[in-house]
Amino acid sequence: MNGEKFAFKRFLKALRACGKDEDGVAAVEFALIFPVMLLLLLGAMELSERLYQSSRTVQAASLMGDLVTQASTGSITSAEIEDFYKAMKYALDPFDDNRVKIYIAAFREDTSNPGEVRIAWRKQLGSFNNAECKDFVKSDLPSDLKGIVTSGTDIVATRVCWEYKTPLKNLKLLKFINGLRFLKREVFLRPRAGNQLTCSSGCS
Repeated sequence: MNGEKFAFKRFLKALRACGKDEDGVAAVEFALIFPVMLLLLLGAMELSERLYQSSRTVQAASLMGDLVTQASTGSITSAEIEDFYKAMKYALDPFDDNRVKIYIAAFREDTSNPGEVRIAWRKQLGSFNNAECKDFVKSDLPSDLKGIVTSGTDIVATRVCWEYKTPLKNLKLLKFINGLRFLKREVFLRPRAGNQLTCSSGCS
């Protein structure tokens, strides 16, 4: 009987000592928290990169549209637009500019159907193709800009589509991540000289 009491007391003593032993607690806490912290870090990296790339895409679209609409004679050629395209690529530097597609279109009032809008001319730049990136159609003109067009002033639209590589793709532990991200941004501007901007040659 005394032996059983003694053994039980030893068991309780060992149990209390075990409860007070904090060796290894930090390691357990780290093992629980580390995956969550890693996901937060990677998510922040991806979000910041996407925001940065998005701002560069908007900058490229704005730059291209601004250069085209600055034509002082009210007329521009396809060759001039292609030169502007080369300059616009610097807005994407040092990122891959081979995965860029640009659509430019001039919205104008349809004289044969007053009050309606047509596309007077269009130009495509870049060899990159993506199912989500399509040329402009008449319905792409925002409704709040239709009144400007039907009043006799062109609206020149620029659409930039770009696929960039996410930095997370370089991490060997994340091979399941698709390395490409797709961005599409648009700007709508009025011609600087006169009410209309005509592409005199090389545009469709």
